[in-house]
Amino acid sequence: MKIKSCAILNLTEPKDALKPLTSKRPIAALPFACRYRIIDFALSNIANAGVESCAMFISESGRSIYDHIRSGKYWGLDLASAGGIFTFSQQNWRREYDLSHGNEYEIYEDHQLFLSKSNAEYVFVLGTQIVANVDLTAVLQFHEENKKELTVVYQNIEQKQIVGKLNEPVLVFDEGGNFSHITQHEKLETSDQDRFPVSLNMFVLTVDTLNQIFEWGYRDHVYLDTDQLILNYIEELEVSAYEFTGYTANVDSIEAYFKANMSLLEKGKFDALFHGANTVITKPKNGVPTYYDKDSLVHTSQLATECIIFGQLTNSLCSRRVKVGKGSTVDHTILLQGVTVGENVQLSYCILDKQVVVDDGAVIEGSPENIVIVPKGQHVSA
Repeated sequence: MKIKSCAILNLTEPKDALKPLTSKRPIAALPFACRYRIIDFALSNIANAGVESCAMFISESGRSIYDHIRSGKYWGLDLASAGGIFTFSQQNWRREYDLSHGNEYEIYEDHQLFLSKSNAEYVFVLGTQIVANVDLTAVLQFHEENKKELTVVYQNIEQKQIVGKLNEPVLVFDEGGNFSHITQHEKLETSDQDRFPVSLNMFVLTVDTLNQIFEWGYRDHVYLDTDQLILNYIEELEVSAYEFTGYTANVDSIEAYFKANMSLLEKGKFDALFHGANTVITKPKNGVPTYYDKDSLVHTSQLATECIIFGQLTNSLCSRRVKVGKGSTVDHTILLQGVTVGENVQLSYCILDKQVVVDDGAVIEGSPENIVIVPKGQHVSA
């Protein structure tokens, strides 16, 4: 008996622009909004659409992802009778190995085997660097009603948000409003448009159609991640385009990661992402409430549980078990899990990765144009 849909998640986006935060983790594993990880949004989107079988293709090590998702039970992906979550790590190494050893006809083997065993009619294909709460049930309904081979989810993005992002995939429509083709933003930079319809790297198509695309890849010796392979052959397909109008953030750089977190200090954007029709699901962690000393001062900030605050926080975000000492000021800063800030410390426009320790009296000052990153586990002296 066929199930309605399965999903392929690609944890393969280029991550150099986010180093050192991504030195030992994919973009999808980055902490976000104090208590989530970026992967939570893609997983929640498919879970809320009733997907029970999911394959995750990871460019390098998947350790940080495995630790977070475990069996996938929080997203309904641990069913004993059907479905499940299947992870395929080291995709970059495997592709290079297969190509150098004459095994190119095995590059899409895991993808096709997963699709076969899922016994699904449709497949969602998603990247994982886009933060968005998308109703994929509505997307699938739109796809079925339009009777096209592929549906791509897009959003009209302001020109200023994609300046300099030359390879951003922009949808082009004909005079009748129908999808025509994909182009790169660099080819439209002279346009006077205020907004551009940009792909959110989310697709729905039948399993049969995706298998056909894999066969085209073999035929033409084109070996790409699934989302990029779809874009490569998109003009060979009948395509419908679904416009998403909610909150989105494309976490493709340190600046984008910082701005996306800071944007959630605005109630309207926070509510748009987390208080919509669909729940954002994450791995639960029970902890004691955060302690605020009587002399502490907190303005326009978000904090997870188990923090201890003696100092002053303004426009900042703290993950679990963060400590801020007396006399310290933290401004426009992201403190990830387990950070310890001593007394009389000054922090501004910086991101402190997990388990960083900052000694008494230390000063770390960045700027909106130059966010300072302190890598995981570092000890900062005064």
